[in-house]
Amino acid sequence: MNRTVLAALALVAAVATPAAAGTGYTGNKDVALTLQGDVSPRCGIVGAPGGGVDLGSLNGRGGARLAFEIDCNEPVAYTLVSANGGLTNVDLEGEAPRGFAAGVAYSAAVEAPKAGFSGVAHDSRSLVGAGRGGTGTAVPFKSAFAVRLAWNADAPLMAGRYQDVLTLRIAGGS
Repeated sequence: MNRTVLAALALVAAVATPAAAGTGYTGNKDVALTLQGDVSPRCGIVGAPGGGVDLGSLNGRGGARLAFEIDCNEPVAYTLVSANGGLTNVDLEGEAPRGFAAGVAYSAAVEAPKAGFSGVAHDSRSLVGAGRGGTGTAVPFKSAFAVRLAWNADAPLMAGRYQDVLTLRIAGGS
């Protein structure tokens, strides 16, 4: 029995000795964890007018405002492209008679204050091909975006339907 007690005491002493000597667990009290995630970029048009927009009479001076909403979580870039460079008479065959115009140019001003655009105007004749655009200076999230059209028919216009296709492209600009 003495032998069993001595063996038990020796085992306890062997286990307790490193802790008592300061060689036990010495882990850190602080830990720094790097947390990561990501947010996918999004930028698009919400509530855009679809199909055709009736501008009414093109005689003389006129205008229209096409309003919708954009939703972007990064600075926005836009491009305007005109198919014809202005409103052209689709019913006219050949040239307009002398003194009459077969089309009317217009200006397209982009209004999106929360995106950093305020009245940036483009002449429709400069929008053919690659078009024109700009990049905003702020992240608009859900905000108003409009294109204000204005025209002034300098010469008399031939009777008929006038048309252009104005394409607006919205993308993240960062």
